[in-house]
Amino acid sequence: MTELDSQCPWSPLDGVHRMYVGATLIIAGLVGVAGNSWLASSLLMSPLLSTKAHLIMLNLTLSCLGRGLLAGFPFAGTSTLSGRWLFSEGCCQFFAFLQQFFNVSQVATLTLLAVERMVVNKGLFPGLKLCVRLYVLAILSCWVAAVVWAMPPLLNWGRYGCDPTAMSCSLQWSPGVRGGSMVYNLVFVALGGIVPATVTSVCMWCAVGSMGKAFSPSVHLETDYCSQRAFTKMVGVLVPGLYLMWLPQALLVLWTLTGLPPPTALIVLAPMSSEASAVVPVIACLTCDVKMRRALLGILKKPTTSDTKKGKKKIMLKDIK
Repeated sequence: MTELDSQCPWSPLDGVHRMYVGATLIIAGLVGVAGNSWLASSLLMSPLLSTKAHLIMLNLTLSCLGRGLLAGFPFAGTSTLSGRWLFSEGCCQFFAFLQQFFNVSQVATLTLLAVERMVVNKGLFPGLKLCVRLYVLAILSCWVAAVVWAMPPLLNWGRYGCDPTAMSCSLQWSPGVRGGSMVYNLVFVALGGIVPATVTSVCMWCAVGSMGKAFSPSVHLETDYCSQRAFTKMVGVLVPGLYLMWLPQALLVLWTLTGLPPPTALIVLAPMSSEASAVVPVIACLTCDVKMRRALLGILKKPTTSDTKKGKKKIMLKDIK
């Protein structure tokens, strides 16, 4: 028994549940990494995707990729199949830190995407120039927020340790967490969970509600009405899709805060659903935005001789509309 096992307040899952969770984490993780790599390549390489809003979408894709590769199935899936955490306690702390870091980055980027859609669709702040620099600063603020929320448990405000499966690591929500750690958990639930979810929901409600109305003239200068409408529709599917996949994890957190032992079904469903959420951006792009779908499918096509001679257009920040 490792030091991590001796400090874990949770009981390990039985063999059947362990196999289901471990296999699902690995399969969903591989699919998510492949899908987000495909999407990131399209956003970076396709000349069809050259608007500023796609920078935020690219940031969300990179967050999903980072979580999948550095804080996902390569560590959690293999450990779950083995029935114990396979790595050191220090690795557990770093793994949980990265998981918290990328989780916050995903939530912050999704909130930014919803706010951007509301501002653009409703033509708010007409005197504000939505330049590339503003988008870059907003994206950087998402990563700053991720660092701010992920660092405190490493400084003894909050605690990283084993998760409810007792075979992986995450921010600890167990009843044994007291004092400053519990304060951090409650503050994080409020400011890192409830507030972003509320802001995102309100902004998307306003953005989708204004889709049937004419866009402001500034929007027509940026890109055509159909592209903006399709992108907003895609975000309108992406936001509830991701939050629905994150819901089991949120319910597990709230359940553990009550001090009652969570049901096994919720412990099993939460990590699987969280890992599978990485596929949602790709599905939303393929089903709801024609331009995004064309860009994704175009990456898969073999370039013709004429394409090779002409060369592909490189998209730089100065080229983004």
